[in-house]
Amino acid sequence: MKFRGFKLGTYEISMGLLFGLIGTITLHLAKAMERHGIDLFNRKMSREEKGKKPLIWFIGFGLNFTQSIWQLLGTAFAPASVYVSVFGMGLVIVLVYSVRILKEEMTKWDWIGSGLIIFGTVFVGFLLFNRAEVIAPTINYDAFTILMISSAIILSSIILFSYLRKAAISLLFGLVAGSCGAIDNVLKHSGLQERNIWIILTSFAIGSAGFLITQWGYVNKADASKLVPAYNSSYMIIPVLFEAWIIISPFTQVTIPQLIAIAVIIIGIVFMTAIKKWKTGAKSVILK
Repeated sequence: MKFRGFKLGTYEISMGLLFGLIGTITLHLAKAMERHGIDLFNRKMSREEKGKKPLIWFIGFGLNFTQSIWQLLGTAFAPASVYVSVFGMGLVIVLVYSVRILKEEMTKWDWIGSGLIIFGTVFVGFLLFNRAEVIAPTINYDAFTILMISSAIILSSIILFSYLRKAAISLLFGLVAGSCGAIDNVLKHSGLQERNIWIILTSFAIGSAGFLITQWGYVNKADASKLVPAYNSSYMIIPVLFEAWIIISPFTQVTIPQLIAIAVIIIGIVFMTAIKKWKTGAKSVILK
């Protein structure tokens, strides 16, 4: 069965990347502003300064609720693998916010991580724009069904095992939550192209499950310096692997250069989150 009216060329890729960039920037800025607002609540300040506390926090809280808009717009133009390819850039933007506004120190791990993320993202963009234009790729519904059912069983089993055995909660909860976020994007793209409201509604449910799993992990004392990189890694890699399997198209087939570029971005994310925390003990809005 073919996606209805779906074409993938330079314009569609550009729009997918644009909305992906807006999505990751608003998401990470939301976290930074919520952290900023909470910090202000904990300080002794003048009456004028106190007025900023709820405003900053509510702006950040509101930005969180715009994510579905950018997801729907981005995946309406391009596959989820395109939308999430710029996800790491949000960390670079929030780093600027944390240094300029929150006066956090920028460590060498931030410099290294930022450089890797920017390089990897530019490399991904170069690879995407050098792929041939595709008209109406075909979805393999047998593979799609098998993948969704097996994913539900595997991810549920991982969460139950981790929770009951208290094993690697930070890592496993992060991987499962990120996978839910990734599948959310894949389903939104598939549902929009097929004009299937049930697939789209399912995507919202799975995305919400990812958010709840993250919070559940924190309630069970998950370490953000491990959960966040695990989440981000699966969030970026799962759409690439899933769409390579369920969409029959040269565009979505995985290539070695593509995997290298994604690996570079993920390493950059690890430098800016886990390694920074382990080496310096520094707290950051990135890990909130």
